[in-house]
Amino acid sequence: MGDYQFISVQIEEHVAVVTLDNPPYNFINIDMLQELLAAMRLLDDSDACRVIVIASASKVFCAGADYAWGCADFQVRIE
Repeated sequence: MGDYQFISVQIEEHVAVVTLDNPPYNFINIDMLQELLAAMRLLDDSDACRVIVIASASKVFCAGADYAWGCADFQVRIE
């Protein structure tokens, strides 16, 4: 489902697993945030998905926002 750089999405038996994959610490940058929002919208509209699990491809689940990209980037309005 989708072609993503920082996440992957798999659906099996109505369970979607969204895996964060931005090693080594899965910092969330603006691109990952946009990918997550797009994936959530697609999954929300999908009859194949009843549950969403967010996982990590590395040992660290998520270390938070990647401020190297700039704080202003995270002032994204979510509708």
